[in-house]
Amino acid sequence: MSWIITANGQEFDYLDPARQPIDFKVIAHALSQINRFNGHTQGPYSVAEHCTRMLDVAYSHSGIGYVDVADIYAFEMAVLLHDAAEAYIGDIVRPLKLGLGSVLAEIEERIQAAIHLAAGLPAVLPAHWTAAIKRLDMVMLATEKRDLLYTPANARPWDCLAGVEPLQQPIRPWPSYVAEASFLMALDERMAKTGGWPAKTEA
Repeated sequence: MSWIITANGQEFDYLDPARQPIDFKVIAHALSQINRFNGHTQGPYSVAEHCTRMLDVAYSHSGIGYVDVADIYAFEMAVLLHDAAEAYIGDIVRPLKLGLGSVLAEIEERIQAAIHLAAGLPAVLPAHWTAAIKRLDMVMLATEKRDLLYTPANARPWDCLAGVEPLQQPIRPWPSYVAEASFLMALDERMAKTGGWPAKTEA
C-alpha cells in the first residue's frame, strides 16, 4: 500500500503524485491541521499559518534578494506553497529529515513538483527563487523559535540560525480555521493574477 485517503475522500499515491489531481482546498485544510515542530510549541501553530505569515514577510523584509517585479505574483505563490508537500508527508522536523536521507527527499520533491505544476509554476523553481525562499524561511524559523518554543537559558544554539534576525512583531497563533481560510485567500489572490488553479477550475 503506497497511498493515503485525503480530506476529500480521494487517494494520494506517494509513488505516483501525478496520478490524481492536486486539490488546493485539501492542501489548505491539511496544513491547517498539521502543527509545526511536531506540536512542541506553547500552543497549536499550523504549517498553513507559517506559510501565510511567511508570505507577509516577503512583502516587507529587506535583504532577501527579491525577484523581478514581472515575476512577483508567481514568486509569492511559490513562497506560500513552499511547504505544501507537508499536506501529504507531514511536518517532519529538520534533524530527523536530514537523518532520513535521500529517499524521503525524493518523495517530497516529486510531490512538490506536482503541486507546482498544478499551480502553474515550474516543477523546479529558479535557483534565485529557492534561495530567497530559504532566507525567508530562516527569518520565520528564528521568530517562531523565539515566540513559540520552550527554550531554556542553557539551550544549545541552532547553527542554521546564525546571523538571522527574527521579526520584531511577535507571533500570536491563529485558530486552525483562520489559518486555512487565510492560506486559501492568499492563494486565490495569486492564482487570479497568474491565471493558475482557480481560473482554470472555473473556466
